[in-house]
Amino acid sequence: MGIAAFEEEQILARALDRLTSLRYPDEFEIVVVAGGRDGTIQLAESYAQSCRAVHVIAEDKRRGKPWALNRILSTARGEIIVLTDADVVIAEDAVAKLVAPFQDRRIGATCGRIVPLNNRAGLYGFWAHFLCEAAHDLRMYARGRRRLFHLTGYIYAVRRGIVERIPENSLAEDAMVGLMVRRRGYEIEYVSEATAFVMFPENLRDLLRQKTRTRAGLIQLPLNLSQLRELMADEFYFGLLKGLRFCRSLRELLYFLVLSAFWRFVWVQGFWELKIKRRSPLEIWTLTHRPGD
Repeated sequence: MGIAAFEEEQILARALDRLTSLRYPDEFEIVVVAGGRDGTIQLAESYAQSCRAVHVIAEDKRRGKPWALNRILSTARGEIIVLTDADVVIAEDAVAKLVAPFQDRRIGATCGRIVPLNNRAGLYGFWAHFLCEAAHDLRMYARGRRRLFHLTGYIYAVRRGIVERIPENSLAEDAMVGLMVRRRGYEIEYVSEATAFVMFPENLRDLLRQKTRTRAGLIQLPLNLSQLRELMADEFYFGLLKGLRFCRSLRELLYFLVLSAFWRFVWVQGFWELKIKRRSPLEIWTLTHRPGD
């Protein structure tokens, strides 16, 4: 297991409590890259003292999530490396289900299904539930056509040695890892039974920051123009179909229409930050990061 946590003292304890209590199919280790000026490093080290499976790598300054993941990839000794975030609650049997497909040597990576903890009744809760369901449909569609490459950074696994180093300027490192796995000739399996629970942002500012960064990360991927158009078209197509079926009331239909406008805006905003203002990836990450991203 690998987890990156920078200035996430408030939520790291819950994540480590969960990871150390999960049922694993084999021997396991938990590599934590911890950093920041709060107590994140000290908290992680306290778990390492009480649990032999926990190993801590201190991050002396903010270097970005890809740097932290590269340290995990180069340090982990297991055949399968499962990666997650500090704000994720993993289902008890999720890891076992996530690693099971690796018995097939053609599988290079797997990813699980995200379930929001937000209350669907509110605007942002509805958005969270809708986006997770749309992402599920899109991954099922892509898997059936052997086009799947966009992993979910909340819970995914990769076979050791396939991805040795993630480009440290990556803004959407989960998509980058998936693309690298596919280009090495391996398949990616979406394991919808491997669930992880996430509380998504409940305010416009945090959500705008998070989604601007991920859209900029997709624009940044080494895709040709037709591939990027296909990616965007799939998002809009599945978003529209899911929205028409997902809404249960006129209020939710209004929520969906607002989300449609917001989603187009974050694509434009991601392009603006990356291509027009030419901000560096680390600068975009710093500007848009919130604890738990």
